[in-house]
Parts: sequence; C-alpha cells; structure tokens
Amino acid sequence: MKRIALAFGILGTMAMVACGPNRNKEIQQIEQAEASLLGNVASVVMDTTLGAQTIDLYLQFAKDFPNDSLTPEYLYRAADIAFNMGNEQKALDCFNQIIDNHETYRNLGNCYFMLGECYSALGQYQEAKEAYGEFVKLFPDHPLAKDTRYQLEHNMIGLSPEEMLKAVIENAALAEEIQ
Repeated sequence: MKRIALAFGILGTMAMVACGPNRNKEIQQIEQAEASLLGNVASVVMDTTLGAQTIDLYLQFAKDFPNDSLTPEYLYRAADIAFNMGNEQKALDCFNQIIDNHETYRNLGNCYFMLGECYSALGQYQEAKEAYGEFVKLFPDHPLAKDTRYQLEHNMIGLSPEEMLKAVIENAALAEEIQ
C-alpha cells in the first residue's frame, strides 16, 4: 500500500511539473527568441513576427512568475520592442505594470520617461505632459530630466523635431536679448 501511495505521489509531482509553468524552460525560450530577433544586427528593420513572439514570451513569463527578479526586466524588454514596432499601447501597458508592481526596478526612471514618449507617439499630449511631469518630479537627477524639464517649461511636448528646433533657437535668441 505504501508503494502505491509513493507511486501516486511521484506521478502527481511529475504531472504538476509537466503541466505547470517551468521557469528555466521559459527563460530558455526567451533567450532563443532574443537570439533570433537580435541575431541580425546589420538589419535596421525588425522582424515583426519575431518581435511579437518575443513579446509574448516575455509577457507569459511575467504572468507565470510575477514576483521573479527577471520579470521587470522582461517587461521592460517587451515594452522596448513593442514601442519600436509602433505598438505604443502595449508598451504603455508593460511600463505601467513595472511601475505598479516593481518599484525597486533599476530602470524605473526610464519607465516613467517612456510613458511620456508613448503618450506623445499616440498623440495624447496632455497625458504625455503629465507623465513627463511625474518623471521630472520623481527622478530630478535622471540624465533625461534636464531636457525633459526644459521641454515642459517651453511647451515643446507634441512639437515636430523641426518645430522643436525652431523653438529652441527662438528661446536662445530671447535669452540673449534679456541678458
């Protein structure tokens, strides 16, 4: 009887391992997808199919292992790929998930900044201003904070690069006149 119970215990454990999420297997799948996606660095065009598959693997890992130390990094990478593929909404979702659940993540400042970038890309300039304002408030010493503060102070959010350059030149000329 003890042997039958032991056999069922072993089979049960094997079934749970086989059916449940396997951290190492998921990490291996992610590494393979990253190698495929990043393998051709000479190409300036991202393979969107591989990009989407890699994002899905990152998000699955985050779902299966929400408290794992790799989760915020994988969410960040998913957001980066999504943003570069033009899927700003998915990037926003990933950045917000990091902000909401991983407040000690080493790139948290970048996440707040990228919220503003995503909103700007989506044409949601008021939300972008709010996100940039929060970024500058929370991370005043971040390498991007000074330029972001300048853009906020001079109402440059939502301007095209040409309009932004023109505004900088005009502001510089005005600053010289005042001195």
